[in-house]
Amino acid sequence: MSARAGMIVLGIALIFGLGFNFGSLRGDAKVSDYKAQAERAIAQAARQEAAASEHAREVEKAAQERVERLARAYEVDRKNAQEAADRTIADLRSGSIRLRKLWEADKATDRLSDTATATRHADEVTRLRQEAVGRIHGIGAEADAQVKGLQALVNADRGR
Repeated sequence: MSARAGMIVLGIALIFGLGFNFGSLRGDAKVSDYKAQAERAIAQAARQEAAASEHAREVEKAAQERVERLARAYEVDRKNAQEAADRTIADLRSGSIRLRKLWEADKATDRLSDTATATRHADEVTRLRQEAVGRIHGIGAEADAQVKGLQALVNADRGR
């Protein structure tokens, strides 16, 4: 082989070697770029996950606070219903309010032969009716409080 041919082969080998080395360096740079992009994407995903988790905790806490607030309001309404029923019974007993004729003691007690028995019986019947009216009033008020509480809970869940 002539010196000239050897130089050409050496030149081609040198160019090929430099090109391969340069391409390898460029490939390494691309890999580094991709690696950096992947690390940034992973970091961003971690931040988004943390933010979503925090938001979910805040939403859950707000919902729990709404439910607790509604439960307290229901308990207050229920207590008020019981107090209203007790007041109704007391007012009936004191005579400050009266029952309609439908609920008053009927005239059959007047026909009893023994006045003491009639009075005792009439008083007992009147007392029982007053308590029944008070309980009915209390049941209605408690049911109203329960419906009001449930409606508030549904409205809170619907975001109203």
